Amino acid sequence: VLTAPVNVVVIEDKSGTWGHGQTEFRKELGRPKIVSTQELERGPLVNITRQVSRWKSSEIWMDVVRYKHTPLIELRFRINWQEHREIVKLEIPTRLKQTRLVAKTAGGVTVRKANGEEYPCQDWIALEGTLGRKPVTVGLVNNSSYSCDAKDGALRMILVRGVPYAEHPPFEYKDDACVKFTDQGWQERRFWLIAGPGSREDLGLERAAQEWQLPATHLFDSGHPGTLPWEDSFLSVEPSNVSVLALKSAEDGKGTVLRLQEMAG
Repeated sequence: VLTAPVNVVVIEDKSGTWGHGQTEFRKELGRPKIVSTQELERGPLVNITRQVSRWKSSEIWMDVVRYKHTPLIELRFRINWQEHREIVKLEIPTRLKQTRLVAKTAGGVTVRKANGEEYPCQDWIALEGTLGRKPVTVGLVNNSSYSCDAKDGALRMILVRGVPYAEHPPFEYKDDACVKFTDQGWQERRFWLIAGPGSREDLGLERAAQEWQLPATHLFDSGHPGTLPWEDSFLSVEPSNVSVLALKSAEDGKGTVLRLQEMAG
């Protein structure tokens, strides 16, 4: 599905803090230079490869994590960003044609044109298109990045953005050295990348986003035999496009209330 490895690109950003009036971020300044590639772990369950890149005074670590039990590929970023008026975007170049951008938005799902314009998003984004006349989708699940674009088969997501705090045209800061900038220093971002035949519904992006952002909680206890089984399920719901929002006792004490939401439209 991909035409090249997943990578990052640096984009110029002369807009204010909130990007008012800015419809796209497309002026490329270059791509960080890869200075090292290292295999951190290779085992029966997990393989991890780290790629370190540099751009001016900044450094970008990208860990690619592959698991045996799932086709999902995890992307872990640690970025020491020191630049001003510049954006770092994650870029996923694909072979898809006739594409459209689909994004999880507040309370629903929104379909966008893959024309390079910048759009807000939430838990996941998907690039739907065709490959050899067959429908194929590339999905990206995230937990801390909320702005994306797509064009010419490439899917992009903002990782860090170095703009001044509280700058709003026409009141621009004339001397950048005297103000603080966003996303300076070490930043961390994490994603799940998945691709497959069909549409976004076939990838189960909504369920994957819930698993990614709300992992099972655990607590440590002293050693004892215990009374519970190793595995247990208190509630299961199918198909994967149905989400559980709440489970509670009825107000009159007679029965249980289960609130569901269909998430795929």
